Amino acid sequence: MYVCRWNDNAAVTIASTYHTHFPVKTVKRYSKAEKKHVDITEPNIRQYNKYMGGVDVMDKVLSSYRPNFR
Repeated sequence: MYVCRWNDNAAVTIASTYHTHFPVKTVKRYSKAEKKHVDITEPNIRQYNKYMGGVDVMDKVLSSYRPNFR
């Protein structure tokens, strides 16, 4: 189980049994402290987000068939 927290515009926490943090990519972000763009390393968030849309669609479809428990 891989759990990752990425702080960009908002904090994002992901948990996956398939993805890992590799490959690590370098991205540019603006640093308020340095007042310029700096390179930082980003875990493998892009691949996770690419396929996350399908999971959201499946959850929406399955919600119609789930019984309501009280």
